Amino acid sequence: MRFPLALSAKIAGHIIKHKLRKTPKFAMVLQLEPLHTCNSRILHLA
Repeated sequence: MRFPLALSAKIAGHIIKHKLRKTPKFAMVLQLEPLHTCNSRILHLA
């Protein structure tokens, strides 16, 4: 799995909440970091 299940669920909940409320525009920040899994492992070792 590319991202933790909790993170995926939180993002999905955010999108679904706004879709149900029919919010025309809502904030979504996409951080492009191809080494996300590698960096998180390095942080645990520090």
